[in-house]
Amino acid sequence: MMHAYLQAKLGNEELAMELLRLVEVAGKGGARLERDFTVIEALLHIYFDQFVNIARWPVARTTAEDIAIGDPLGHATLLCVGAAGALAWGRMEYATQASRTARAQMQLVASSLGEDYCLMHDALACAITGQLSRSRKLIDEALRLADANFGTDSALKALVGCFEAQHLYWQGLWTEAETWSNEGHESIEHTDGWLDVLAAAAEVWWQIGLWKNGLRHALTILDNTAQLARDRHLHRLSHLVQAWRVDLLSQCGLASQAQQEARAADLEVTSWARSEQGFDWRGREADTLALARMQLATGASSAALTRPEAGADAFQLVGLLLPAWRLRILALVAKHRAKEGEFVQDEVDAVLGAVAQRVLLGLLLEVGPSILPVIQKSDALFRSTVSIATTQLRGWQAHPARRRAQFSVKETQVLQLLASGQSNNVIARGFDISENTVKFHLKQIFQKLGVDNRAAVIGLALQQGLLSP
Repeated sequence: MMHAYLQAKLGNEELAMELLRLVEVAGKGGARLERDFTVIEALLHIYFDQFVNIARWPVARTTAEDIAIGDPLGHATLLCVGAAGALAWGRMEYATQASRTARAQMQLVASSLGEDYCLMHDALACAITGQLSRSRKLIDEALRLADANFGTDSALKALVGCFEAQHLYWQGLWTEAETWSNEGHESIEHTDGWLDVLAAAAEVWWQIGLWKNGLRHALTILDNTAQLARDRHLHRLSHLVQAWRVDLLSQCGLASQAQQEARAADLEVTSWARSEQGFDWRGREADTLALARMQLATGASSAALTRPEAGADAFQLVGLLLPAWRLRILALVAKHRAKEGEFVQDEVDAVLGAVAQRVLLGLLLEVGPSILPVIQKSDALFRSTVSIATTQLRGWQAHPARRRAQFSVKETQVLQLLASGQSNNVIARGFDISENTVKFHLKQIFQKLGVDNRAAVIGLALQQGLLSP
C-alpha cells in the first residue's frame, strides 16, 4: 500500500493503481487494512484527478466517520478528497462544507500540513463563488501556517503561493503575481500536487508571460505545462492547455492556426446542461473564452457574443460568479464590435461594478486594450475605480506585446526553403548568394527564435504561425 502511494507521488499512475488493486484483493476481511486502503485510494485519485464518480468521496462529516472509524486523520483526508472532487465539478457549496469540516479534524490531530490543504480548497471555492475578500484571507492564513511550521522556502508554501499568485493576478498586480507564480512553478515541477494548484499556476504564468515577453515565451510555458500534464496523467490539464493555446493564438492574431488547433482539440461547447454531478467548469470556461476570442479574431463578433453570454448565464445560475464575470466582460467586447444596437448602460455598469467592487482589475487586463471602449461607456465612478487598469491597457495599446519574431524578407525566404528541406548549397544557388551568406541569415533566424538547430527552427516557426503547416 505504501509502495502504491509513493508511486502515485512520483506520477507513475499505472504501477500505483496496479499495486492498489493487489492490496484490495489481499486485504479483504481486515477492518484496519480496508480502512487504510480507502484513504490511500482516495489520495491516489486526487493525484491523478480521477473524479468520474464523486459520489464515492464523502463531503459530510458523518459519512467520512463511517468509512474511517477510529481514524481522525483518515476521516479528515477523505473529506479533503471530497472537497477536491466537489471543486472539480463546480459543486462549491459541498467543497466549502467538506474543507471546513476537514480542517476542524486536522486541527484535532495537529496536522498543520492537512490544515493548509483544507484552507486552499476553501479559498478556491470562495473565490469562484465571488467571495474574494474571504478567499484572500484564507490564502493569507495558509501562507502564515506554512511559514510557521515548514519555513519560508518549503514546498508547501510554494503550493499556497500558486493561489496567492492567482489572487494577485485577478487584482491586476501582475508583477507581484509573476514572482509568486515563478516560485510555485519551480517547486511543483519537482513535487506532487493536484490539478487545481497546477492549473492556477499555469494560467497565471502564460497570461502574464504573453504580455511581458511575447508569444514565444507564452507558448513555451504551455508546452512545459502540457509535458507536466502528460507525465502526471492529468487529462483535464492537457485539455486546458489545448484551450489556452487556441486562446493565446487568437489573442496574437493567428486565427488560422487557432482554428486548426480548436478543431483538433474538439473545443466546441455543445451544451451547458448540468448533470447530477455538476459540470467541469474549468474546461467549459477555458473552451468558451478560447472559442469566443477566436471568433473575435476572425471578425465573427455576433457569434463571439452568443457563446460567452450563454456561458455566463449558466455559471451565474449555479453561483460560479467569477467565471460568469470573466465571460460577461468578453461578451461586452463582442457586443461593442458587433455594434448590435446601443449598449445597455445598466449591463455595462453591472459588470464593471462587480469588477471594481471586488478589485478584479486583472480580468480587464487579460482581455487587453479591446475593453477600453467598453470602460469609456461605464459610469464615471467605475471608470475612476478601474483607472489603474485603464492606464496599463493604454500603455499596451501604444506598445503592443511582442507577438512573434520579426524577420526580414530575405530571412523569411531562407526560412521557407529551409522548411522545404533544402540544403545550404541549394538555398545559395536559388538566391544567387554564397553559402556564407546563407549561414549568416540562418544565424540571424536562430538567434531571433532562440534555438540552435534546423529542426527546432522549423518546429517553432510552425508553432508561431511563421510557416504554414
